[in-house]
Amino acid sequence: MIIDGLRKQRDFVDREAISIDIAESKESRSQLQEEISQRHKYSLHLIEQNEVGARIARLQHSIAWLSVNDGDQEVHYDRISHRRHDETCEWIMRQSEMQFWTGDGTKYPILWLSGKPGAGTMQIFQV
Repeated sequence: MIIDGLRKQRDFVDREAISIDIAESKESRSQLQEEISQRHKYSLHLIEQNEVGARIARLQHSIAWLSVNDGDQEVHYDRISHRRHDETCEWIMRQSEMQFWTGDGTKYPILWLSGKPGAGTMQIFQV
Protein backbone atom coordinates (compact mmCIF):
# COMPACT_ATOMS: atom_id res chain seq x y z
CA MET A 1 0.00 0.00 0.00
CA ILE A 2 2.77 2.44 0.83
CA ILE A 3 4.61 1.33 -2.31
CA ASP A 4 1.49 1.88 -4.41
CA GLY A 5 1.14 5.35 -2.88
CA LEU A 6 4.77 6.13 -3.67
CA ARG A 7 4.31 4.92 -7.27
CA LYS A 8 1.26 7.13 -7.66
CA GLN A 9 3.19 10.03 -6.16
CA ARG A 10 6.12 9.33 -8.53
CA ASP A 11 3.79 9.18 -11.54
CA PHE A 12 2.13 12.42 -10.44
CA VAL A 13 5.53 14.14 -10.03
CA ASP A 14 6.64 12.81 -13.47
CA ARG A 15 3.45 14.12 -15.11
CA GLU A 16 3.87 17.45 -13.37
CA ALA A 17 7.52 17.65 -14.47
CA ILE A 18 6.54 16.84 -18.06
CA SER A 19 3.83 19.50 -17.87
CA ILE A 20 6.33 22.06 -16.63
CA ASP A 21 8.81 21.03 -19.38
CA ILE A 22 6.10 21.44 -22.01
CA ALA A 23 5.13 24.87 -20.66
CA GLU A 24 8.78 25.96 -20.49
CA SER A 25 9.39 24.67 -24.02
CA LYS A 26 6.36 26.56 -25.29
CA GLU A 27 7.55 29.77 -23.59
CA SER A 28 11.09 29.27 -24.91
CA ARG A 29 9.76 28.69 -28.43
CA SER A 30 7.66 31.86 -28.22
CA GLN A 31 10.68 33.87 -27.06
CA LEU A 32 12.82 32.45 -29.87
CA GLN A 33 10.15 33.25 -32.45
CA GLU A 34 9.92 36.81 -31.12
CA GLU A 35 13.72 37.15 -31.22
CA ILE A 36 13.82 35.83 -34.79
CA SER A 37 11.06 38.26 -35.77
CA GLN A 38 12.93 41.19 -34.19
CA ARG A 39 16.19 40.21 -35.95
CA HIS A 40 14.32 39.92 -39.24
CA LYS A 41 12.82 43.40 -38.80
CA TYR A 42 16.23 44.79 -37.88
CA SER A 43 17.83 43.14 -40.93
CA LEU A 44 15.14 44.60 -43.20
CA HIS A 45 15.74 48.00 -41.63
CA LEU A 46 19.49 47.73 -42.29
CA ILE A 47 18.87 46.66 -45.88
CA GLU A 48 16.53 49.61 -46.40
CA GLN A 49 19.11 52.00 -44.90
CA ASN A 50 21.80 50.55 -47.19
CA GLU A 51 19.57 50.96 -50.23
CA VAL A 52 18.77 54.56 -49.30
CA GLY A 53 22.48 55.23 -48.79
CA ALA A 54 23.31 53.64 -52.14
CA ARG A 55 20.62 55.73 -53.89
CA ILE A 56 21.97 58.90 -52.28
CA ALA A 57 25.53 57.98 -53.27
CA ARG A 58 24.46 57.33 -56.87
CA LEU A 59 22.59 60.64 -56.98
CA GLN A 60 25.56 62.54 -55.55
CA HIS A 61 27.88 60.82 -58.02
CA SER A 62 25.56 61.75 -60.90
CA ILE A 63 25.33 65.35 -59.75
CA ALA A 64 29.11 65.55 -59.40
CA TRP A 65 29.54 64.04 -62.86
CA LEU A 66 27.10 66.52 -64.36
CA SER A 67 28.41 69.55 -62.52
CA VAL A 68 30.44 72.10 -64.42
CA ASN A 69 33.02 74.43 -62.95
CA ASP A 70 32.39 77.71 -64.76
CA GLY A 71 35.91 78.93 -64.05
CA ASP A 72 37.46 75.86 -65.65
CA GLN A 73 35.14 76.17 -68.63
CA GLU A 74 36.06 79.81 -69.19
CA VAL A 75 39.79 79.07 -68.95
CA HIS A 76 39.43 76.21 -71.43
CA TYR A 77 37.35 78.39 -73.78
CA ASP A 78 39.87 81.21 -73.65
CA ARG A 79 42.72 78.77 -74.35
CA ILE A 80 41.14 77.24 -77.47
CA SER A 81 38.84 79.97 -78.82
CA HIS A 82 41.60 81.59 -80.90
CA ARG A 83 41.94 78.33 -82.90
CA ARG A 84 38.37 78.28 -84.19
CA HIS A 85 37.45 79.16 -87.75
CA ASP A 86 35.36 82.16 -88.76
CA GLU A 87 31.62 81.51 -88.62
CA THR A 88 32.10 78.48 -86.37
CA CYS A 89 28.72 77.35 -85.02
CA GLU A 90 26.83 80.16 -86.68
CA TRP A 91 24.95 77.62 -88.79
CA ILE A 92 23.33 76.12 -85.72
CA MET A 93 21.67 79.40 -84.83
CA ARG A 94 19.91 79.30 -88.20
CA GLN A 95 18.24 75.96 -87.34
CA SER A 96 14.52 76.30 -86.65
CA GLU A 97 14.72 74.09 -83.54
CA MET A 98 17.48 76.24 -82.07
CA GLN A 99 15.63 79.47 -82.85
CA PHE A 100 12.46 78.10 -81.25
CA TRP A 101 14.39 76.87 -78.22
CA THR A 102 16.20 80.16 -77.66
CA GLY A 103 12.99 82.11 -78.25
CA ASP A 104 10.72 80.09 -75.95
CA GLY A 105 12.76 77.69 -73.84
CA THR A 106 9.96 77.18 -71.34
CA LYS A 107 8.00 74.69 -73.44
CA TYR A 108 11.03 72.48 -74.18
CA PRO A 109 13.60 73.27 -71.47
CA ILE A 110 16.22 70.85 -72.89
CA LEU A 111 17.72 70.81 -76.35
CA TRP A 112 19.68 67.66 -77.13
CA LEU A 113 22.36 67.98 -79.79
CA SER A 114 23.77 64.75 -81.18
CA GLY A 115 26.54 64.53 -83.74
CA LYS A 116 30.24 64.16 -84.44
CA PRO A 117 32.33 67.00 -83.02
CA GLY A 118 33.60 69.30 -85.73
CA ALA A 119 31.55 67.65 -88.48
CA GLY A 120 29.11 70.55 -88.88
CA THR A 121 26.08 68.27 -88.88
CA MET A 122 23.98 66.97 -86.06
CA GLN A 123 20.52 65.91 -85.00
CA ILE A 124 18.54 68.22 -82.76
CA PHE A 125 15.89 66.94 -80.37
CA GLN A 126 13.67 69.02 -78.16
CA VAL A 127 12.99 67.28 -74.89
